[in-house]
Amino acid sequence: RRKPSEDILIHEPLSLENFLTLSSHRGAHRVVLVYPADRIRADAASVFLKMLEEPPQDLIFLLVAEDLDAILPTIRSRCLIFRALPPMRATAIRWLKEQGLPAPETALAEAGGMPLLALALARLDEKPRKELASLLGSVLEGSDWVGRVIAAVPKDANQAEAVWFLQRWGWDLLAVKQGLAPRYFPRQNKVLQVLAVSADAEKLFRWIHELNRLREAAGHPLNAKLSAERILLLYQGIFARR
Repeated sequence: RRKPSEDILIHEPLSLENFLTLSSHRGAHRVVLVYPADRIRADAASVFLKMLEEPPQDLIFLLVAEDLDAILPTIRSRCLIFRALPPMRATAIRWLKEQGLPAPETALAEAGGMPLLALALARLDEKPRKELASLLGSVLEGSDWVGRVIAAVPKDANQAEAVWFLQRWGWDLLAVKQGLAPRYFPRQNKVLQVLAVSADAEKLFRWIHELNRLREAAGHPLNAKLSAERILLLYQGIFARR
């Protein structure tokens, strides 16, 4: 009844040892699918590395990941890398319409052009959907909301989704600051234009860097309230007058 781990733990590669010693009764190749390969814990990665260094004959390891940089360089160096391109925008929008999404163009933009993610975000449970909607309403206000938002952050908040959401907001704010169109939040273009005028570009870069660091640790049991307080106070400082 325990909640399934989002990471690949050491017992999982260890369970492959018996499978690796077997041979195919038809003489064909065998395939081991590792997903998500960018969520392999360090101890599990060391076990996988030994398997990749000396794989049995006719055995193929297929590692699938969204974040290539999160995979250990020692593992990447032993793999052939194939990048899967996202589907064409028109194809993705047509598919999302078939899934019943009311505003597929907006959903696809907010998901960074990834239709499966757009569908997953649209089908979030009511609680995380309200949390993200509240977060969006807060960042739209600029800087006079930090205390109220921190007080409303629940202890069990989904930190990974919130950080990823703020990363997209930061990239759009930075793009507008440089005179480009927003990619993820086109409907909020006017608000982004207003915020970009008073945003300090150097502080905005630092904030995005802090979000990148926080996302790397999003899978660890950190205190969500403390993390939210730090990242939101940094965001508030982007608009502070020097």
